[in-house]
Amino acid sequence: MEQDGDTSGETGGTELRSIAGRIRTDAWELAERWSVVAAEAAPASTPRAGEQLTRFGEIPAFLAALAHHLDRLSTGDAELSAMAGADDGTGPKPFSLPITDEGLRAAAIEHAKSRAAAGYDQRDMLAEFVALRRVLWEHFAMAGADQRPTFEGERIVNLLLDAVIVEAADQFFSELTEALVRRAERDALTDLYNRQAFHDRLGREMARARRFGRELTVVTIDLDAFKQVNDTLGHLAGDAVLKRLATLLTTHTRDQDIVGRLGGDEFAVALVEAGMTTAKDLIRRLRIHLVPARRQFGLPREFGISFGAAAFPTDGDTVEKLLFHADGGLYKQKGPGRGLKMEQAGHAPQLGAVRVLVADDDAGLRALCRAALETEGFEVIEAVHGDQAVELALQHAPDVMLLDLTMPHRDGWGVLEALAKDDATREVPVVMMTGSASQENLDRADRAGVLDFIGKPFEPSELVQTINHVLELTERAAVGDHA
Repeated sequence: MEQDGDTSGETGGTELRSIAGRIRTDAWELAERWSVVAAEAAPASTPRAGEQLTRFGEIPAFLAALAHHLDRLSTGDAELSAMAGADDGTGPKPFSLPITDEGLRAAAIEHAKSRAAAGYDQRDMLAEFVALRRVLWEHFAMAGADQRPTFEGERIVNLLLDAVIVEAADQFFSELTEALVRRAERDALTDLYNRQAFHDRLGREMARARRFGRELTVVTIDLDAFKQVNDTLGHLAGDAVLKRLATLLTTHTRDQDIVGRLGGDEFAVALVEAGMTTAKDLIRRLRIHLVPARRQFGLPREFGISFGAAAFPTDGDTVEKLLFHADGGLYKQKGPGRGLKMEQAGHAPQLGAVRVLVADDDAGLRALCRAALETEGFEVIEAVHGDQAVELALQHAPDVMLLDLTMPHRDGWGVLEALAKDDATREVPVVMMTGSASQENLDRADRAGVLDFIGKPFEPSELVQTINHVLELTERAAVGDHA
């Protein structure tokens, strides 16, 4: 290879193109050799991956980006002149220009991020780039004399590698810092905010809501009979249920909302700039989409989910008061003294003579529903097909409707469409009954405004619990509307 001290000239450009071509051609050979050298030099504590691509990290992509950047520099652009050291008569200036090639920077940063995620420390990650420099020049040293880079060509490549190491070190430190902060704020099992982080972020949102007069609502969630899940199915199954709920919470909330696991089977969501209507919608979605989980995990029939809700500042002007008030809804659903917390909120629910319309063409199932509900003091009206369900709903204005998905004359979807067209029935809470709790049906029920979903066959106790939960949700919404 010809040698020329003027790297910004044609000969210098030719040399850089030659180096780039060699790196590009031998990229995988260089990466393979680098992986061996880096592994030999790494301390025993450094994580070691068995898969080839993981072992290589982003080094093959980095070598390709390095070759591309050298090709670009070979055209004699401003960055090459800066590397060569412009001389204005007072001596050459040291190179201090950052990398301008986004591909090269991105490849270095991605390698640093992958190593941070794999548990490397900063020293080991930097040692990998040093090992790459060593492998690169050993590879060129084995070539013929006419293919070896000049001192100036080697200097330019080394300057690029030095700049890359600085970029990678900065990114690695940033990733490590973010990981530490995340670990301190996040629940290890669900990756939701832990109790302290949730309280802190809720406090900041309350201050913002107070300053700008914005809405803020908290929903608390608690799993019923969760101990039985752990006792009968094991803690791995219990963990899977908690993870499913966490996924549902993050799926059905917005990026600005705050989702946390307060401990055990207790969760909470802060709905930012949103009121009770949004809270009610979230609760409905969660109850509907938890139906498949009961079947998937073989959960006991006692398993359920309870909700509470509170609005800032009506129900509390501090984090503690807001969560306490929301928890009141949970206690009202779960334990004795029903109605106590709601009375403190300024709304005493009147649950007497609740009218339930049961619409199903199965006489045996209607009889089961009647027996279970009348035992609990509910008034029951029966419809044997879809058209009759619409007629009776308009005539009697039920408090809750139990609606079969498949019926003669008009199916459940058709009944919902008819109810939605009339002001008298539009707001009637609906519990859909079906033996096919498919995801398609769940999503369609969600869009149609169904408040809850119960799969056939079901126990009488499960039916009563579902009706009571639906009543709790509608009462809670009334509190929000009243406030």
